[in-house]
Amino acid sequence: MAKDNLLGLDKEARFKVGEDVPFVSERQYNLTIGGITAYGLIINAITCFYFPGIHDKNAYIGIVIAYFISALAGTFILRSTSNPIVSFLGYNLIAVPMGFMLAIIVKFYAPAIVFNAIGTTACVVVIMVCLSMLYPQIFLRMGRALFVALLATLVVGIVMMFVSPFNTTIYDFLVAGIFSLYIAYDWAKSNQYPNTLNNAIWSAADIYLDIVNLFLRILRLLGRRR
Repeated sequence: MAKDNLLGLDKEARFKVGEDVPFVSERQYNLTIGGITAYGLIINAITCFYFPGIHDKNAYIGIVIAYFISALAGTFILRSTSNPIVSFLGYNLIAVPMGFMLAIIVKFYAPAIVFNAIGTTACVVVIMVCLSMLYPQIFLRMGRALFVALLATLVVGIVMMFVSPFNTTIYDFLVAGIFSLYIAYDWAKSNQYPNTLNNAIWSAADIYLDIVNLFLRILRLLGRRR
């Protein structure tokens, strides 16, 4: 499940803020990013807990199609509005259906592995955010390289679907590393934008997708160890 960098491709537009758009303090801005990100992850956790597994192939395909349609709609909304209420709607169109996708995936793993993956992901997120706050310029310089690396892994992932000899463990480690760095990059980048609620929600969507993709890779790695 690749990072939907349709959000990221238009990041420079976030520097353009209308004169009538209110600003918030740096603390409120960062708390909003953290809160909105956490909200999406909590919604996903609740969905995974209560949503039953899907065994019907047609139902699974329907959920996947519905997710991509909803995610594209949410991305379009985020990119086309400066109203934080509308942006939050766009964020929900990305995060809420993601919960159903995750619910289907985690059913294939033992609960102990899932909780281990959650804990490992949380530790990595905290470490990368702290490093980003301490050394923002280092991570800001990584933007272009990370995007190229992400595209390369997407191409390799497609090739791996048809060619079996690839070592998927190494691949998953590389992808996990890329998204770990993306968390630090997106946090540092978010603090370069004007401190508006709309930018906070937009940045939260970036970081949310980074965390979800990191979790999925860690889950695969831990599941493979069993």
